[in-house]
Amino acid sequence: MIKINNLMKSFNDKVIFDDVNIEFCDTGEIYCILGESGAGKSTLFQILFGLDNKYEGQYILNGVDAKQYTQNQWSDIRSSLMQIVYQDFKLLENFSVYDNLNYAMNINVENREDKINDALKNMDLTQHIYKKVNKLSGGEKQRLAFARAIINNPKLILLDEPTGNLDDKNANIIMQYISTLKKDGSMIIIITHDSRVIPYCSNILEIVDKKIITKSKSKDKAEINKIDYEVISKQSKINSVKYTTNSIKQNLLNIILNNIPVTAIFIVFICAFSLLWTESVDDTNEFYNGLDSSAIYLTSANYTNEYRDDMNYKQLPQMDDGVRINFSDTDLVNVKNIEGVEDAIIYIGYKTNFGDINHNKLALSLDKNELSDSVKALPSYAHFPNDIYFEFRTMNIPHDYFECYNRNGEVNILVGESPQDYSNEILIPEFYAYSIDKNLDNVIGSEINLPILLDESSKMTTDTYTVCGVYRSSYNNNLSKTQYIYIGYREQVHEELIFSDEGYERYKNNFLNSGGDLDGSLFESKESYLSAMGTGKSDMVIKLIDPKYDESVSAELSILFPNLKYLSHYEYQRGEYKSTYINMLKLLFFTATIIALLFGLIILFLNKSYLKRRNKELAIIYSLGYNKNKIYSILIFEYVIVTTINYFVAYIILFGLYKFYLQYTANYLIFSNTFSLLVISVGYIFIIITTLFSVIFSINAIKLKKLQNYLR
Repeated sequence: MIKINNLMKSFNDKVIFDDVNIEFCDTGEIYCILGESGAGKSTLFQILFGLDNKYEGQYILNGVDAKQYTQNQWSDIRSSLMQIVYQDFKLLENFSVYDNLNYAMNINVENREDKINDALKNMDLTQHIYKKVNKLSGGEKQRLAFARAIINNPKLILLDEPTGNLDDKNANIIMQYISTLKKDGSMIIIITHDSRVIPYCSNILEIVDKKIITKSKSKDKAEINKIDYEVISKQSKINSVKYTTNSIKQNLLNIILNNIPVTAIFIVFICAFSLLWTESVDDTNEFYNGLDSSAIYLTSANYTNEYRDDMNYKQLPQMDDGVRINFSDTDLVNVKNIEGVEDAIIYIGYKTNFGDINHNKLALSLDKNELSDSVKALPSYAHFPNDIYFEFRTMNIPHDYFECYNRNGEVNILVGESPQDYSNEILIPEFYAYSIDKNLDNVIGSEINLPILLDESSKMTTDTYTVCGVYRSSYNNNLSKTQYIYIGYREQVHEELIFSDEGYERYKNNFLNSGGDLDGSLFESKESYLSAMGTGKSDMVIKLIDPKYDESVSAELSILFPNLKYLSHYEYQRGEYKSTYINMLKLLFFTATIIALLFGLIILFLNKSYLKRRNKELAIIYSLGYNKNKIYSILIFEYVIVTTINYFVAYIILFGLYKFYLQYTANYLIFSNTFSLLVISVGYIFIIITTLFSVIFSINAIKLKKLQNYLR
């Protein structure tokens, strides 16, 4: 099985072996190699076990020059053909006795539990089966190391001072058991300086003056047949995931200590990513938010990307779409005649008024002590301003169309409905409503007197208003100093500023000052200007009979208003807004990747230091026949699991901070998206990818040479 020809080995200038020639090929025999400390016994084992190929001469193993074996082939050999028992045991200290045997066994071994139990019984370790190795005595570790080496019935067993740490009783137990292995055709090579071993060995060799000489030899000799490598290569070790999960459990304390800074990094990343998401995605969703699936919204000042590019190329101002400045009655009729349109309205939606139907201003203020007891009981109450001031604010869409387009989703009605247009109905926040009645349903329809400032004289008085609905505020988190009471939509078309000569001159001058040319423009004459101005209303909401008409109506709108960008669920998902959304996602992805990579560099540094502490464990499983890819997969699985745990621990910590502090600060809206499932999922993907890159980079730094050095 083993033949060594003209072996030469040296370290720097020190010669260890000089022209050694020897064979180990006797069936079922025990070879004993004697030698003083430093004679080269361990160096010989490193060569035989494939951990050292820096030698001259030939080492023939199983009929093949050992230097011709690949690393994967050596892993298979160590897994099934050859095993070693080290003098210092090289056990998985943080694992149990059972785990050390289980992970050494090939996965396709039949009756593995029986084999483990038999090995423990033979080594008198049954009572320690679930004990951690670091709790065993030296003798118990020695016996466990031996049990692990023979668990796969290897044909060649290398024993490095197997009795060196044992008393006479346990030394005899080990040697008697070794003797029984001869019946299975195993070849055993022992290196030792313990004379107690000699009576059990049939072949005695000794390292003398850099040579290996035979002192005595068995008379019976039988050539061992070569082991079929195809049989060996079919062996494999236990599933990487199983090893990883157990490794995490056994090394949990070290992992927790190592990952405290990683968890802190993840918290910072989550905050940064959440803020980035809020600033980008929310801005893009601003107009889309609150739009019903059966509605389409247009504004005469929102032009298509193609039209904007054309105007920029021609260096012309973007003050119209080439046909209109605002929508006309004819535009409205044409839209209503489209198949699938139930109704439509044009209005002014960009102006918000701060007075009631008589233009009176609200003069209401509350000391926070005047709020209801239920509100005072909230943790956020301590962060309220001492004085809360209220203003009237008109709805930005007529009552009948509120469900179609609640712009920006800013008014979230809890009970009741939106105020009727041009009425004294009001929509109040819930924290104020609780001061009227604990049951919000009872507040609907009630009349309340509010202090107002008369429009003309600014004189203080009161007026009566009817509560038609209660909307959700942010009082659970915090309140700004100014709060709103909403009143019904009130349209204001300032005809003197739009349709008068003065209005025409003002618009025309703005057009000219922006670089426009009057010839052929909508501002060429007052008549063309008035025609383009239409009704003076810039917004349009279209009700659809059914959402299924979204695509067909959108196509008709493209014909009626070819240069205008309209907003609908269809358009947002597959039309003009799709490119805007995709560009935003690209920017978000790029920025988030940069942030994640910066954190990944820090994690990389932490991982490298952690891997150094893991090298001993990796070296041990390498010696058991785990190849490089298996070791890498174990580490990658571990990092994915640990990273996942760190990420969600970071979220739990952050949620606690938000629950008890952050949500009551003035900037709580920064964290509005932090705990959404989408942000959690996307952030997790970024973390996994960047961490995986750092892990792969760290793993690539693991050289087999380093692992081999740990086994010397």
